[in-house]
Amino acid sequence: MSAFRLRRSGFTLVELLVVIAIIGVLVGLLLPAVQSAREAARRMQCSNNLKQMGLACHNFESTYRGLPPLRLADNWPTWAAIILPYCEQGNVLTLWDIKKRYFQQTPQAVRQNIPFYFCPSRRGIPPTYSVGDVRTAQTGFPDTPGGLSDYAAVCGTGYTQYNGAIVECIRNAPPTILVNARTRAPEQDTGARSSIDTIVETWKPRVRFADITDGTTNTFLFGEKHIRQTMLSGRNEDRSVFNGDLETGPVSREAGHIRSATGQIDSASVRPLAKGPHDAFLPSAIFGSYHPGVCQFVLCDGAVRNVSITVDNEVLARLANRMDGNVVSIED
Repeated sequence: MSAFRLRRSGFTLVELLVVIAIIGVLVGLLLPAVQSAREAARRMQCSNNLKQMGLACHNFESTYRGLPPLRLADNWPTWAAIILPYCEQGNVLTLWDIKKRYFQQTPQAVRQNIPFYFCPSRRGIPPTYSVGDVRTAQTGFPDTPGGLSDYAAVCGTGYTQYNGAIVECIRNAPPTILVNARTRAPEQDTGARSSIDTIVETWKPRVRFADITDGTTNTFLFGEKHIRQTMLSGRNEDRSVFNGDLETGPVSREAGHIRSATGQIDSASVRPLAKGPHDAFLPSAIFGSYHPGVCQFVLCDGAVRNVSITVDNEVLARLANRMDGNVVSIED
């Protein structure tokens, strides 16, 4: 009868270390692919957000025969509030009295962080609201925290140029637009003739699709706005998107550059895309995103395009201006 020796099976220390090393290499190879897939999904969600905003504008234009205005009046509700019924958020707007200033709304109305107003690559839906929304001129109001957004309207190459798709509405022509709610006397949105009783009685869109003479496929509508990483707390350029007290910054942005009367480009007026989340160059005036290498815009025809952060400012300006006759198209 032969004797058998029992032999224990298992890994030696060297074998175990080799296996661990192989697993580490595989994880190192797979991690970038996983991160890339996650970013692709987040970018797709961001694109869908912009599409929803573009579709809301189309529905709004069908109703009002014009695109939503930048704001109803100085420190009154903005486009971000008035398009809500056209993107299945009408229950939120019912909380507003849009005849009154942003500062006169209830907390339930203004403290709304709408999910599709946020890019998932930048942040989730924040639990906090804006800080520093204070009205001190003409008629004083206290700090009024309100909802934020990662997107802004494209008001053109300059706010005062009125050459973008989303600009000020018509409120300075008869019939009387702003009145005193008690006396019914005409008033203004700013200046000595503005009071706490001023309301917006009527308003009219300034821009129709027919006014976008460069073509809806060649003109920006909304885009991802640049917010410095240190300001993702409702401050400065990240203040409430519902508050029309600031015409640019939280609500709208300028793109490209402005030429002087002589045709020269003023270097101080150049408004490029931000190169990264820490970019401090004109943070309240430019567009930018947290997607690697690109910033997303929705055009007036509803299509979403990825724009490289290295895009030429001349191209950016032409896409922002709805009627300059310098038509350019952009592809992903």
